[in-house]
Amino acid sequence: MWSPARPDGLAYRFHSLLHAVQQKRRRSRAEDLYQRTASAIDRQRFADTFEKYRTPVPTAGPAKYVDVDRWLRQAADRYLLTGLAAQPPGHRILDLGAGPGYFPLICRNEGHVPLLLDLDDEPLYRELVSFFGLPRILHRIAAFEPLPDSGGRFDLITAFKICFNVNPDGSAWDAPEWEFLFEDLRARMNPGGLLVLWFNVDAATGELYPVDVARLLRDPPGFESRVFFEYALLRATKPR
Repeated sequence: MWSPARPDGLAYRFHSLLHAVQQKRRRSRAEDLYQRTASAIDRQRFADTFEKYRTPVPTAGPAKYVDVDRWLRQAADRYLLTGLAAQPPGHRILDLGAGPGYFPLICRNEGHVPLLLDLDDEPLYRELVSFFGLPRILHRIAAFEPLPDSGGRFDLITAFKICFNVNPDGSAWDAPEWEFLFEDLRARMNPGGLLVLWFNVDAATGELYPVDVARLLRDPPGFESRVFFEYALLRATKPR
């Protein structure tokens, strides 16, 4: 299917509609998944720990992640989107730019083994990850630089609402930067492993990614790809 690289394009609008339909179909399963994880959280201790971050009005800043129910529900939908619900427990998962850690929390509660990779520049994220007891590697993802050793291969690597794909001059990564990262991630994945990318819109260009990146996503070396809505799902199929 053609690439939805621009949110103002017909392809994006079509994909957005399909995505909404699919979310509605999996809503009851996502709710069950959310309930299982939410019931394991000590709500009083959570409230006591994060009361200092609460704001009297809704915010777009990090404090929004104190709303545990909202973000756990989103994480449950992401979990279903990755196909993990159809997999046996024990999958190793690497979440790039993991933020508050709600998606890895769902994964762990379902019996998988998550590892978070992120910066340590947001106190709320640090405290949430610590509260949930999730393992985290501190690292800044940069163009043409390999990721740190993470102790073995992964069955799933995710990057939701990507923010690391920016060069020092403020420009977005183009195909060479992404191809380097794909090569690095591919070497860290088990055969048949899945790489899930969820892109942000570049405020400067109005695009999810440049044209050359769109071409790369259609046929990335070492992967079989599906580009859908704001996502790219890359399956590691070719042996190295």
